[in-house]
Amino acid sequence: MSISERPHEYALLRWIDLESTKIDERLISILTDYELGDLHNKKANIIKTNLKNPKVLLCSFFAEWCPNCHYDAITIQKLFSNYEAMGLKIVLTMDYSSKEKSLSFVKKYELKMPIAFGELGEKNEEKRNHTQFYQFRKALGDTRGWGAPFHIIIKNGDQNNVGIIMGEIDENQIMCFLKEAL
Repeated sequence: MSISERPHEYALLRWIDLESTKIDERLISILTDYELGDLHNKKANIIKTNLKNPKVLLCSFFAEWCPNCHYDAITIQKLFSNYEAMGLKIVLTMDYSSKEKSLSFVKKYELKMPIAFGELGEKNEEKRNHTQFYQFRKALGDTRGWGAPFHIIIKNGDQNNVGIIMGEIDENQIMCFLKEAL
């Protein structure tokens, strides 16, 4: 079955108050201390670096081999094109694949937003289970094995109340949110 024949697996946006949620403080640090490599192999904190001015920051986590990430690539590029000038910032983290395969994915969908590389450059279940991203997802109740796509939404810099989409973006829902937020 080709990627375009795979069914969509939409997930709804839900808001989580991280101050009152019983999540280990170290896992919440993914929002403040999570450093990933960029295109030039420099480590950077993707959220701190990109949280300076946007009304809405969307941090998306993809894997190039994931069918739903292929669907979501089209969606986030559309959102980026339509809402960037209004205050939406999107940062894409490519995980679980080599840089070459990840960059090929980015090029295929003409993704123009900032790109980072996740903790794993390969699809390795044993290593995945020890990553900060995996532990964060599991603490939020994400039961999926690989957890891609996964989206974190931060509105007006508020890192205590974040939006989470554990799966493919429901385009109508996110567009309604963005029209209101921007």
